[in-house]
Amino acid sequence: MIFSSMKRKNPEKQLKHDDRIMPKNIYETKTYSEYYKKFNAVHFIFKYKLVVPLLRIAERMLGNTLVSKAPPGHHNRNLKIFNESFDEAVTKWINYSIRNTGASELRMTKKQCALRAKNDKNLHTIKKLINTMYVYDTAYRDFINVFLHEVALGMTGYYSKVPGKKTGHLFHTVDLYEVQYFVLEKYLTYNTKLELVDAKSLYDESPNK
Repeated sequence: MIFSSMKRKNPEKQLKHDDRIMPKNIYETKTYSEYYKKFNAVHFIFKYKLVVPLLRIAERMLGNTLVSKAPPGHHNRNLKIFNESFDEAVTKWINYSIRNTGASELRMTKKQCALRAKNDKNLHTIKKLINTMYVYDTAYRDFINVFLHEVALGMTGYYSKVPGKKTGHLFHTVDLYEVQYFVLEKYLTYNTKLELVDAKSLYDESPNK
C-alpha cells in the first residue's frame, strides 16, 4: 500500500510527441509535448513516486507519535487555529473545487464530499506532521507561530485594501485532465464574471456566483 502510488501512469501519453501550440497554462509551456514533460515530472515523478510514498513511510514509522489535533492549552492557540482552518479548507476545497470536476452526473454528493474531506489521507498526514513538529520541537514551534502570524498579517493587509474582495478559487473546470484546468489567476474575475481560457460557460455551474 505504501508504494501503490508509484504505479500510477500518466493518462496523457498521447501528448508526449505533440508539437501543437498550447494555450496559456501554469507550466508556461508552448507546446503540448513540453506540457506533458513538466506535468509528468511534477505529478507522476515528484508527487506519486516521491512525496506520497514518503508521507506513507513517515506515517508508518511515527505511528501513534503523530499528533492528530492541537492539544489543549493557551500556548497551543495558534496550532488550534491552524488545525481548524486546515480542516475547513479541505472541506471547502473538495466541495467547491474537486466536486465540480468531471461529468456532472458523476459528481460527488454532499455526503461523499464530507467523507472524502474527513479521509483525505495525504492532506491529513501533512497536517499531522506539522502538528508533531509544533508540539515536540520548540524551534519549529516558534517558526510556525511566526509563520502563521506573518501569513495572517499579509492576508489581512492585502484583502482589506479592497472592500468585499475575496480570495476566490483558482481552478474551475469539468475535467482535471483538460488543458483548461491550468489557468492563471489573472484570467479570473470574481463576483462579476468568470473567464477561463476556453471554458467561460462553466460560470453557470460555479457554486461561488
